[in-house]
Amino acid sequence: MNQQPKNLSGLLLIAVLIFALVAVSSSVLSGGGSRVSYSEVLDLFAEEKVESFVLQGDVLTLRVRDGDKTVSVVARIGDKDAFHRDLDTYIEAQRASGVLQTYDYRPASSSAWANVLPYFLAGAALLVLWFLMMNRANGPSSMAMFTRANARFGTPAGGTVTFRDVAGADEEKEELQEIVDFLRDPARFVRLGAKIPKGVLLVGPPGTGKTLLARAVAGEAGVSFLSISGSDFV
Repeated sequence: MNQQPKNLSGLLLIAVLIFALVAVSSSVLSGGGSRVSYSEVLDLFAEEKVESFVLQGDVLTLRVRDGDKTVSVVARIGDKDAFHRDLDTYIEAQRASGVLQTYDYRPASSSAWANVLPYFLAGAALLVLWFLMMNRANGPSSMAMFTRANARFGTPAGGTVTFRDVAGADEEKEELQEIVDFLRDPARFVRLGAKIPKGVLLVGPPGTGKTLLARAVAGEAGVSFLSISGSDFV
């Protein structure tokens, strides 16, 4: 009765962990630090709180004084020309006075995957979550059901079946004798260079003895017999 709530809680936990991983990876790839707007960047320079900064492509990473410590903040710069018009005067003056200790301008990263990876991880996370939910909703997969099919090995209690137990079907038994010979000594056919068939298909309406013939072939050759119904196989 309590299995479904437990499963749901497990799926929710997995979802939270996956999206946390995506968020962390996105933060790392963008340089880390909390995000601020461009207007906040202007205020930080005007208040002489910027200790250092790096502008790489359109990502501006700043080390900002916050009381007795420094913190890292990140901003997106959409118009670099506007950035230089607005801040070059502050940068030169604060660098000369020692308020701004270091700064650097770097080219944009050439790795396109760095921008795509967070979205790829988010998509993969959604697919994994959807797959897990579908498995929970529909029960075991079809492959797992196949491994538990009602297959039967050997022959029923009553002894080995041979061609003597099959009434009639003389032509069919004669044609199947070569299959019996191959099952008894396959190496002989290989030495002769024979092309080994992948299998033999017995065709006929229900009740004509196809399964009995197959069991008789196994009995004549002295090999194991596997029986499985069509519904179990599908």
